[in-house]
This record gives sequence, C-alpha cells and structure tokens, in this order.
Amino acid sequence: MGALELCIVPGFECNFACSHCAVSEVSEGGVRLSGAEVGLLQETVRSYAPHTLAFTGGEPTLYVEDINSLIAAHPGRDHLTIRLTTNGHFATDRDSIVQTLDSFVKLDEIQLSYDRFHSEFIPSQQAGLLYQVCVERGLRFSIVISLTSPVDLVIARELRQFGDMPISFQKVLAIGRAKTNGLAYQYPAFDPAVLEASCPNRGQVFYICGRGFSMCCSALVFNGAFPGVIHPTLEEHLKSDFYNRVSSSRFSELMAGAGVGLSSLAPQHSSPCALCEHLFSSRRSPAYVPLSQPH
Repeated sequence: MGALELCIVPGFECNFACSHCAVSEVSEGGVRLSGAEVGLLQETVRSYAPHTLAFTGGEPTLYVEDINSLIAAHPGRDHLTIRLTTNGHFATDRDSIVQTLDSFVKLDEIQLSYDRFHSEFIPSQQAGLLYQVCVERGLRFSIVISLTSPVDLVIARELRQFGDMPISFQKVLAIGRAKTNGLAYQYPAFDPAVLEASCPNRGQVFYICGRGFSMCCSALVFNGAFPGVIHPTLEEHLKSDFYNRVSSSRFSELMAGAGVGLSSLAPQHSSPCALCEHLFSSRRSPAYVPLSQPH
C-alpha cells in the first residue's frame, strides 16, 4: 500500500449554491471528469495504490459511477480507506441516506460540510440524522465548519446536541464565490506563527477535474495560473520542483527562497493558503489558460 492520500474532485456540479463556495465561480457549466481523465486516474490508482482515496467537489454523490470505477481500480481494496466530503443533501430521511451510502462499492468515512452557509439548504436535524446512520453502520463521521469570523463557531454547539462527533474548522479563503462576495475570514493582524508552519496538504495530492494533479487544492489552482503547480500526471507532479519544495519546507524557508520580506505581509497572510499564494504570485501567468486534456 502506498504512502499517498489521493484526493479527487470528480466534478464541480453541486445541488447547493452556497455564497462562500470556493469553486463555483470557476466551474460554471458543470465540469466533470472526461473519459480520458477517468482512464488516467484508474491507471494512477492501480500504479500507486494510495492508502486513501478521498472524494470532494462539487458534490461527489452526483458522480457515483465515476467514483466506483476508481475504487474498483485499486489493487488492495481491503486495506484502502474511502472518504467522502459531502453537503449531505440526501439526508432527508433514513431510507435516502442508506440508499446513497449503499450506492458506493466501498465507503469508510463521511465528512459533512456544514456551517451557516450550508444551513440555508439543509437543517441541522438532517445533519444529526446522517451522523446517527453513519454510527449505526460503523462509518467514521466528522463535520468541517467554514468560518468567516469567530462568531461562526456557535454552530458547533447546535451540532453537538446530536452526539459527540468530531468537528474541525477551516477559515474561508478568498477564492471563487467567497472572493466575489467578500466572505474571506478577516484576521485582525498578521500571525507570525504561520511562518513556522508547513503546507497542511503534506502527504496528499489532489486531482482537480479538467486541470490535473497538484499538492494545492486552493488559491494556486483556483485564483489563476501559477506555472509548475499543476501537472498532467502524478509522476510529473511528484518529481516537480513545486511539490518537493512545498512538501518539505516551512513557510519561512519558502519566503527566503522567493525573496519575500516580512514587510510585504498583511493580516490575511496568516492563512497558510493566502501566504502561499503571495509567495508564488510572481510566477502567475498574465491570463489563465486551462490545461489540455490528459493523455
């Protein structure tokens, strides 16, 4: 079993329209994996045998057939972990939840995106029901809450009434619809602690449908074209300067390599992803040109 976690975005279609969505503004038209991309990913899964396949989106439950074909390609499914990050739209009743979960050939963990934005489309009671069904079926369950300010933390208390579920928090980034709507988390001042941190995606590689493989799933992928960040094959990406620098360096070391000084840092650069975008901004192409289809 390989040491890699491969996270796949099988498509950008979603049945919600959250105002903080990171990808909605860059995926109009419902981009999904092409046949060539499915074939490429099947071969990648067979060759690298990642220990985890994680699927996000968009809403991954809209792509069950493609996801099952990628799971089936893995040579060691008994030792493979499958994680799904979902908006929970199917949690309207117990039967709908069971039917959706059973549509996947293997499933080990559900991560529910739930916050004040998602609550416009799904009440907390449905989140609680999904948690209960997952517990009954022996599936790991967690919730990730997006924050625009510390006030958003209060929703965790509402969710805790349904059980002692793991809850994590992520601060909203200036990407996609969140950027358009001015919903990025506002830091009061620059936090120098970020300089001793490393990329939170270490040990993971993402495949972004229509684009390619990248250690980044954030600003460097969705806020423009940054040369050397995305590659058409996993082998090329793992050998790239970008992957090797970002996966092995702290941000202070990346700053030194980029020749960026502390005086250029603003409060928003307290976010690792915003800081990374700032460090690589000199490499941005003047206009975004989509990658050609994988071969």
